[in-house]
Amino acid sequence: MRGWKHLTWGVLGAAVVAGCASTTPRELLDARYAYQRASSGPAAQYSPDALAAARDALNQANRSFEHERDSERTRTLAYVALRKAQIAEALAGASVAQQERQQAEQQLAMSQASEAERTRQELEKARAELSEAQRLRAEAEQRQAQLSQQQQEAAQQQAAAQQADQARREEEARQAQLSEAQAKMDQLNAQLEQERQARLDAEKRAAEAQAEARAQAEVADALRNIRQVKVKEEPRGLVLTLSGSVLFRSGSSDLLPTARRRLDEVADALKKTQSPLVIEGHTDSKGPAEVNEELSYKRAESVRDYLVERGVDSSRIRTEGRGEAEPIASNKSPEGRANNRRVEIVIERGVGGAGEQQQQGGETGGSGTQPSPDQTQQPSPEQAPQPPPGP
Repeated sequence: MRGWKHLTWGVLGAAVVAGCASTTPRELLDARYAYQRASSGPAAQYSPDALAAARDALNQANRSFEHERDSERTRTLAYVALRKAQIAEALAGASVAQQERQQAEQQLAMSQASEAERTRQELEKARAELSEAQRLRAEAEQRQAQLSQQQQEAAQQQAAAQQADQARREEEARQAQLSEAQAKMDQLNAQLEQERQARLDAEKRAAEAQAEARAQAEVADALRNIRQVKVKEEPRGLVLTLSGSVLFRSGSSDLLPTARRRLDEVADALKKTQSPLVIEGHTDSKGPAEVNEELSYKRAESVRDYLVERGVDSSRIRTEGRGEAEPIASNKSPEGRANNRRVEIVIERGVGGAGEQQQQGGETGGSGTQPSPDQTQQPSPEQAPQPPPGP
Protein backbone atom coordinates (compact mmCIF):
# COMPACT_ATOMS: atom_id res chain seq x y z
CA MET A 1 0.00 0.00 0.00
CA ARG A 2 2.89 2.33 0.76
CA GLY A 3 4.20 1.79 -2.80
CA TRP A 4 1.07 2.94 -4.54
CA LYS A 5 0.85 5.95 -2.26
CA HIS A 6 4.35 7.00 -3.34
CA LEU A 7 3.38 6.40 -6.99
CA THR A 8 0.22 8.47 -6.68
CA TRP A 9 1.95 11.36 -5.00
CA GLY A 10 4.64 11.19 -7.68
CA VAL A 11 1.97 11.49 -10.34
CA LEU A 12 0.37 14.34 -8.42
CA GLY A 13 3.75 16.08 -8.19
CA ALA A 14 4.32 15.68 -11.92
CA ALA A 15 0.86 16.99 -12.58
CA VAL A 16 1.55 20.05 -10.40
CA VAL A 17 4.77 20.75 -12.28
CA ALA A 18 2.99 20.32 -15.57
CA GLY A 19 0.29 22.62 -14.31
CA CYS A 20 2.78 25.42 -14.17
CA ALA A 21 2.75 25.48 -17.99
CA SER A 22 -1.04 25.52 -18.40
CA THR A 23 -4.18 25.90 -16.31
CA THR A 24 -5.31 22.69 -14.54
CA PRO A 25 -9.02 21.89 -15.05
CA ARG A 26 -11.28 22.38 -12.06
CA GLU A 27 -12.45 18.76 -12.29
CA LEU A 28 -8.90 17.45 -12.01
CA LEU A 29 -8.17 19.66 -8.97
CA ASP A 30 -11.34 18.43 -7.29
CA ALA A 31 -10.44 14.82 -8.04
CA ARG A 32 -6.95 15.29 -6.59
CA TYR A 33 -8.34 16.90 -3.43
CA ALA A 34 -11.02 14.21 -3.08
CA TYR A 35 -8.43 11.44 -3.39
CA GLN A 36 -6.05 13.12 -0.93
CA ARG A 37 -8.86 13.45 1.62
CA ALA A 38 -9.98 9.83 1.11
CA SER A 39 -6.46 8.39 1.35
CA SER A 40 -5.76 10.26 4.59
CA GLY A 41 -9.06 9.13 6.12
CA PRO A 42 -10.51 5.73 7.13
CA ALA A 43 -10.80 4.61 3.46
CA ALA A 44 -7.22 3.29 3.52
CA GLN A 45 -8.32 0.79 6.20
CA TYR A 46 -11.97 0.09 5.48
CA SER A 47 -12.21 0.38 1.60
CA PRO A 48 -8.70 -0.17 0.20
CA ASP A 49 -9.97 -1.65 -3.08
CA ALA A 50 -12.21 1.32 -3.85
CA LEU A 51 -9.37 3.67 -2.88
CA ALA A 52 -7.03 1.80 -5.26
CA ALA A 53 -9.59 2.20 -8.07
CA ALA A 54 -9.79 5.93 -7.33
CA ARG A 55 -6.00 6.11 -7.43
CA ASP A 56 -5.86 4.38 -10.83
CA ALA A 57 -8.56 6.67 -12.20
CA LEU A 58 -6.71 9.73 -10.91
CA ASN A 59 -3.48 8.50 -12.50
CA GLN A 60 -5.27 8.13 -15.84
CA ALA A 61 -6.66 11.65 -15.54
CA ASN A 62 -3.20 13.03 -14.72
CA ARG A 63 -1.62 11.27 -17.70
CA SER A 64 -4.41 12.54 -19.96
CA PHE A 65 -3.74 16.04 -18.68
CA GLU A 66 -0.04 15.69 -19.44
CA HIS A 67 -0.75 14.74 -23.08
CA GLU A 68 -4.01 16.46 -23.94
CA ARG A 69 -4.13 19.30 -21.44
CA ASP A 70 -7.57 20.70 -20.81
CA SER A 71 -9.47 18.29 -23.06
CA GLU A 72 -12.92 16.80 -22.68
CA ARG A 73 -11.40 13.39 -22.08
CA THR A 74 -9.21 14.79 -19.27
CA ARG A 75 -12.27 16.36 -17.63
CA THR A 76 -14.24 13.11 -17.96
CA LEU A 77 -11.43 11.02 -16.45
CA ALA A 78 -11.01 13.57 -13.64
CA TYR A 79 -14.75 13.40 -12.89
CA VAL A 80 -14.57 9.60 -12.80
CA ALA A 81 -11.60 9.78 -10.41
CA LEU A 82 -13.51 12.28 -8.25
CA ARG A 83 -16.54 9.99 -8.03
CA LYS A 84 -14.43 6.92 -7.25
CA ALA A 85 -12.61 8.81 -4.48
CA GLN A 86 -15.99 9.92 -3.08
CA ILE A 87 -17.26 6.31 -3.34
CA ALA A 88 -14.19 5.00 -1.46
CA GLU A 89 -14.72 7.61 1.24
CA ALA A 90 -18.45 6.81 1.44
CA LEU A 91 -17.78 3.07 1.69
CA ALA A 92 -15.27 3.69 4.48
CA GLY A 93 -17.80 5.87 6.30
CA ALA A 94 -20.41 3.15 5.98
CA SER A 95 -17.97 0.55 7.31
CA VAL A 96 -17.09 2.80 10.25
CA ALA A 97 -20.76 3.38 10.96
CA GLN A 98 -21.46 -0.37 10.70
CA GLN A 99 -18.62 -1.10 13.12
CA GLU A 100 -19.81 1.55 15.54
CA ARG A 101 -23.37 0.18 15.33
CA GLN A 102 -22.10 -3.33 16.06
CA GLN A 103 -20.10 -2.06 19.01
CA ALA A 104 -23.15 -0.20 20.29
CA GLU A 105 -25.27 -3.35 19.95
CA GLN A 106 -22.63 -5.37 21.81
CA GLN A 107 -22.48 -2.79 24.60
CA LEU A 108 -26.28 -2.74 24.80
CA ALA A 109 -26.40 -6.54 25.01
CA MET A 110 -23.73 -6.54 27.71
CA SER A 111 -25.56 -3.82 29.63
CA GLN A 112 -28.85 -5.72 29.42
CA ALA A 113 -27.17 -8.95 30.55
CA SER A 114 -25.51 -7.11 33.44
CA GLU A 115 -28.80 -5.50 34.48
CA ALA A 116 -30.56 -8.89 34.30
CA GLU A 117 -27.85 -10.48 36.44
CA ARG A 118 -28.06 -7.63 38.98
CA THR A 119 -31.85 -8.00 39.14
CA ARG A 120 -31.51 -11.76 39.65
CA GLN A 121 -28.99 -11.28 42.45
CA GLU A 122 -31.18 -8.69 44.16
CA LEU A 123 -34.15 -11.06 43.93
CA GLU A 124 -32.13 -13.91 45.45
CA LYS A 125 -30.92 -11.58 48.19
CA ALA A 126 -34.48 -10.50 48.98
CA ARG A 127 -35.59 -14.13 49.15
CA ALA A 128 -32.70 -14.95 51.47
CA GLU A 129 -33.52 -11.98 53.70
CA LEU A 130 -37.16 -13.06 53.89
CA SER A 131 -36.16 -16.60 54.81
CA GLU A 132 -33.77 -15.27 57.47
CA ALA A 133 -36.49 -13.02 58.91
CA GLN A 134 -38.89 -15.97 59.16
CA ARG A 135 -36.20 -18.02 60.90
CA LEU A 136 -35.45 -15.23 63.37
CA ARG A 137 -39.14 -14.84 64.12
CA ALA A 138 -39.48 -18.56 64.89
CA GLU A 139 -36.42 -18.41 67.12
CA ALA A 140 -37.80 -15.36 68.95
CA GLU A 141 -41.11 -17.14 69.61
CA GLN A 142 -39.22 -20.17 70.90
CA ARG A 143 -37.06 -18.02 73.18
CA GLN A 144 -40.19 -16.27 74.47
CA ALA A 145 -41.71 -19.62 75.41
CA GLN A 146 -38.51 -20.67 77.13
CA LEU A 147 -38.39 -17.34 79.00
CA SER A 148 -41.90 -17.82 80.29
CA GLN A 149 -41.00 -21.27 81.54
CA GLN A 150 -37.82 -19.93 83.18
CA GLN A 151 -39.80 -17.16 84.90
CA GLN A 152 -42.10 -19.76 86.40
CA GLU A 153 -39.14 -21.80 87.59
CA ALA A 154 -37.50 -18.67 88.96
CA ALA A 155 -40.58 -17.82 90.98
CA GLN A 156 -40.45 -21.28 92.51
CA GLN A 157 -36.75 -20.93 93.27
CA GLN A 158 -37.00 -17.42 94.74
CA ALA A 159 -38.25 -18.58 98.12
CA ALA A 160 -35.42 -21.10 98.42
CA ALA A 161 -32.96 -18.45 97.26
CA GLN A 162 -34.05 -16.05 100.01
CA GLN A 163 -33.32 -18.66 102.63
CA ALA A 164 -29.96 -19.41 101.05
CA ASP A 165 -29.20 -15.68 100.86
CA GLN A 166 -29.81 -15.25 104.54
CA ALA A 167 -27.41 -18.08 105.28
CA ARG A 168 -24.90 -16.59 102.87
CA ARG A 169 -25.02 -13.17 104.57
CA GLU A 170 -24.38 -14.76 107.91
CA GLU A 171 -21.43 -16.65 106.45
CA GLU A 172 -20.10 -13.49 104.80
CA ALA A 173 -20.23 -11.65 108.11
CA ARG A 174 -18.11 -14.39 109.71
CA GLN A 175 -15.71 -14.31 106.73
CA ALA A 176 -15.44 -10.51 106.98
CA GLN A 177 -14.40 -10.78 110.60
CA LEU A 178 -11.79 -13.37 109.71
CA SER A 179 -10.54 -11.24 106.76
CA GLU A 180 -10.22 -8.18 108.96
CA ALA A 181 -8.15 -10.10 111.46
CA GLN A 182 -6.00 -11.53 108.66
CA ALA A 183 -5.52 -8.05 107.13
CA LYS A 184 -4.31 -6.64 110.42
CA MET A 185 -1.86 -9.51 110.72
CA ASP A 186 -0.63 -9.02 107.13
CA GLN A 187 -0.21 -5.31 107.72
CA LEU A 188 1.84 -5.95 110.81
CA ASN A 189 4.03 -8.46 108.93
CA ALA A 190 4.49 -5.98 106.07
CA GLN A 191 5.58 -3.26 108.48
CA LEU A 192 8.06 -5.62 110.06
CA GLU A 193 9.40 -6.61 106.60
CA GLN A 194 9.71 -2.94 105.54
CA GLU A 195 11.62 -2.12 108.69
CA ARG A 196 13.92 -5.10 108.12
CA GLN A 197 14.51 -4.16 104.48
CA ALA A 198 15.11 -0.51 105.39
CA ARG A 199 17.68 -1.59 107.95
CA LEU A 200 19.42 -3.80 105.38
CA ASP A 201 19.39 -0.99 102.79
CA ALA A 202 20.81 1.47 105.30
CA GLU A 203 23.56 -0.96 106.22
CA LYS A 204 24.33 -1.53 102.54
CA ARG A 205 24.47 2.20 101.80
CA ALA A 206 26.68 2.77 104.82
CA ALA A 207 29.05 0.03 103.66
CA GLU A 208 29.13 1.43 100.13
CA ALA A 209 29.72 4.94 101.46
CA GLN A 210 32.59 3.71 103.61
CA ALA A 211 34.11 1.80 100.71
CA GLU A 212 33.75 4.83 98.44
CA ALA A 213 35.23 7.13 101.08
CA ARG A 214 38.22 4.80 101.46
CA ALA A 215 38.68 4.62 97.69
CA GLN A 216 38.36 8.40 97.35
CA ALA A 217 40.87 8.93 100.12
CA GLU A 218 43.29 6.43 98.58
CA VAL A 219 42.95 8.10 95.17
CA ALA A 220 43.38 11.57 96.69
CA ASP A 221 46.56 10.48 98.49
CA ALA A 222 47.92 8.94 95.28
CA LEU A 223 47.13 12.04 93.24
CA ARG A 224 48.69 14.42 95.78
CA ASN A 225 51.99 12.59 95.36
CA ILE A 226 52.10 13.36 91.62
CA ARG A 227 54.26 16.33 90.67
CA GLN A 228 52.69 19.27 88.82
CA VAL A 229 49.15 18.12 89.73
CA LYS A 230 47.06 20.21 92.11
CA VAL A 231 44.35 18.43 94.11
CA LYS A 232 41.54 20.11 96.02
CA GLU A 233 38.15 19.21 97.48
CA GLU A 234 35.10 21.04 96.11
CA PRO A 235 31.35 20.50 96.51
CA ARG A 236 31.26 18.86 93.09
CA GLY A 237 34.01 16.36 94.06
CA LEU A 238 37.77 15.92 94.06
CA VAL A 239 39.30 18.26 91.46
CA LEU A 240 42.69 17.63 89.77
CA THR A 241 44.18 20.64 88.00
CA LEU A 242 46.89 20.17 85.36
CA SER A 243 48.50 23.27 83.89
CA GLY A 244 48.11 23.69 80.15
CA SER A 245 51.84 24.37 79.81
CA VAL A 246 52.55 20.91 81.25
CA LEU A 247 50.19 19.13 78.85
CA PHE A 248 50.25 21.04 75.54
CA ARG A 249 52.18 23.47 73.42
CA SER A 250 50.58 26.85 72.88
CA GLY A 251 47.58 26.56 70.58
CA SER A 252 47.87 22.76 70.28
CA SER A 253 45.78 19.86 71.57
CA ASP A 254 48.54 17.23 71.13
CA LEU A 255 49.93 15.92 74.42
CA LEU A 256 53.60 16.63 75.28
CA PRO A 257 55.88 13.70 76.29
CA THR A 258 56.03 15.05 79.85
CA ALA A 259 52.23 15.17 79.90
CA ARG A 260 52.06 11.49 79.06
CA ARG A 261 54.24 10.61 82.04
CA ARG A 262 52.05 12.68 84.36
CA LEU A 263 48.86 11.20 82.91
CA ASP A 264 50.25 7.67 83.35
CA GLU A 265 50.40 8.32 87.10
CA VAL A 266 46.95 9.95 87.06
CA ALA A 267 45.46 6.97 85.18
CA ASP A 268 46.93 4.48 87.68
CA ALA A 269 45.29 6.43 90.50
CA LEU A 270 41.92 6.86 88.74
CA LYS A 271 41.63 3.12 88.09
CA LYS A 272 41.36 2.56 91.85
CA THR A 273 37.84 4.03 91.92
CA GLN A 274 34.76 3.71 89.73
CA SER A 275 33.42 7.20 90.40
CA PRO A 276 32.26 9.24 87.39
CA LEU A 277 34.86 11.55 85.84
CA VAL A 278 34.44 14.93 84.15
CA ILE A 279 37.38 16.27 82.12
CA GLU A 280 37.13 20.03 81.58
CA GLY A 281 39.29 22.04 79.20
CA HIS A 282 39.91 25.76 79.95
CA THR A 283 41.73 28.55 78.07
CA ASP A 284 42.65 32.16 78.64
CA SER A 285 40.78 35.06 77.00
CA LYS A 286 43.14 35.53 74.06
CA GLY A 287 41.50 35.05 70.67
CA PRO A 288 37.86 34.54 69.69
CA ALA A 289 35.63 32.83 72.24
CA GLU A 290 34.45 30.23 69.71
CA VAL A 291 38.04 29.21 68.91
CA ASN A 292 38.91 29.02 72.61
CA GLU A 293 35.90 26.81 73.29
CA GLU A 294 36.89 24.49 70.45
CA LEU A 295 40.50 24.28 71.62
CA SER A 296 39.45 23.58 75.21
CA TYR A 297 37.16 20.80 74.08
CA LYS A 298 39.84 19.19 71.90
CA ARG A 299 42.33 19.30 74.80
CA ALA A 300 39.82 17.64 77.12
CA GLU A 301 39.25 14.98 74.46
CA SER A 302 43.02 14.38 74.13
CA VAL A 303 43.32 13.79 77.89
CA ARG A 304 40.27 11.52 77.85
CA ASP A 305 41.62 9.43 74.95
CA TYR A 306 44.97 8.96 76.65
CA LEU A 307 43.39 7.94 79.97
CA VAL A 308 41.23 5.40 78.12
CA GLU A 309 44.36 4.02 76.45
CA ARG A 310 45.87 3.61 79.91
CA GLY A 311 42.92 1.48 81.07
CA VAL A 312 40.41 3.96 82.49
CA ASP A 313 36.84 2.89 81.61
CA SER A 314 35.52 5.21 78.88
CA SER A 315 31.92 4.87 80.12
CA ARG A 316 32.90 6.74 83.30
CA ILE A 317 34.19 9.80 81.45
CA ARG A 318 32.51 12.75 79.84
CA THR A 319 34.33 15.79 78.42
CA GLU A 320 33.46 19.46 78.42
CA GLY A 321 35.06 22.45 76.71
CA ARG A 322 34.62 25.53 78.89
CA GLY A 323 36.82 27.88 76.83
CA GLU A 324 37.53 31.15 78.62
CA ALA A 325 34.27 31.15 80.60
CA GLU A 326 35.68 30.06 84.01
CA PRO A 327 39.01 31.78 84.75
CA ILE A 328 40.73 31.17 88.08
CA ALA A 329 43.07 34.15 87.69
CA SER A 330 43.16 37.50 85.92
CA ASN A 331 43.74 37.35 82.16
CA LYS A 332 45.55 40.73 82.28
CA SER A 333 48.94 39.20 83.16
CA PRO A 334 50.94 36.37 81.54
CA GLU A 335 50.97 34.48 84.84
CA GLY A 336 47.20 34.73 85.20
CA ARG A 337 46.59 33.60 81.65
CA ALA A 338 48.96 30.67 82.17
CA ASN A 339 46.95 29.59 85.23
CA ASN A 340 43.71 29.85 83.26
CA ARG A 341 45.09 27.56 80.54
CA ARG A 342 44.45 24.26 82.30
CA VAL A 343 42.68 20.91 82.27
CA GLU A 344 40.65 19.87 85.31
CA ILE A 345 39.61 16.29 86.09
CA VAL A 346 36.67 16.13 88.50
CA ILE A 347 36.13 12.87 90.40
CA GLU A 348 32.43 13.14 91.16
CA ARG A 349 30.98 11.74 94.34
CA GLY A 350 28.81 8.66 94.01
CA VAL A 351 29.79 5.31 92.46
CA GLY A 352 27.91 3.89 89.46
CA GLY A 353 26.42 7.13 88.20
CA ALA A 354 28.72 7.68 85.25
CA GLY A 355 26.43 6.12 82.67
CA GLU A 356 23.40 8.19 83.73
CA GLN A 357 25.40 11.41 83.95
CA GLN A 358 26.80 10.88 80.48
CA GLN A 359 23.31 10.39 79.06
CA GLN A 360 22.20 13.63 80.67
CA GLY A 361 25.21 15.58 79.48
CA GLY A 362 25.54 13.93 76.06
CA GLU A 363 28.36 11.73 74.81
CA THR A 364 30.84 14.57 74.93
CA GLY A 365 29.16 16.68 77.64
CA GLY A 366 29.51 20.33 78.53
CA SER A 367 29.41 23.17 76.04
CA GLY A 368 32.23 21.77 73.91
CA THR A 369 31.32 21.31 70.25
CA GLN A 370 32.85 19.10 67.59
CA PRO A 371 35.27 21.30 65.61
CA SER A 372 34.62 21.95 61.95
CA PRO A 373 37.36 21.63 59.29
CA ASP A 374 37.43 25.42 58.87
CA GLN A 375 37.92 26.02 62.59
CA THR A 376 40.86 23.65 62.91
CA GLN A 377 42.94 25.90 60.61
CA GLN A 378 42.47 29.11 62.69
CA PRO A 379 45.47 30.53 64.58
CA SER A 380 46.01 29.75 68.24
CA PRO A 381 44.48 32.15 70.78
CA GLU A 382 47.26 31.53 73.27
CA GLN A 383 50.09 33.90 72.42
CA ALA A 384 51.23 34.81 75.95
CA PRO A 385 54.63 33.42 77.00
CA GLN A 386 54.42 30.18 79.00
CA PRO A 387 56.00 30.17 82.49
CA PRO A 388 58.16 27.20 83.42
CA PRO A 389 56.29 24.18 84.85
CA GLY A 390 55.64 24.35 88.56
CA PRO A 391 56.54 21.64 90.97
